[in-house]
Amino acid sequence: MVTSFEAYLNTISVHHVGNQALSEMYALSDHPLELKDELISSLLKQYFLHPFEKAVEVYHLMHSSGDRR
Repeated sequence: MVTSFEAYLNTISVHHVGNQALSEMYALSDHPLELKDELISSLLKQYFLHPFEKAVEVYHLMHSSGDRR
């Protein structure tokens, strides 16, 4: 299981990716943004890392090819 308890965000880079079907280009940020507000940092961390914090999943797979009688 992945946990983000000890993770933190100091800086982020924001880029704009255009729509290729509309012939839009991409725009890369010149400088990273410093995250000084703890609330924004916490919300971004939750948004990006929360999908990886699932409960442990256990799978039991069986194949029937050797069970023929």
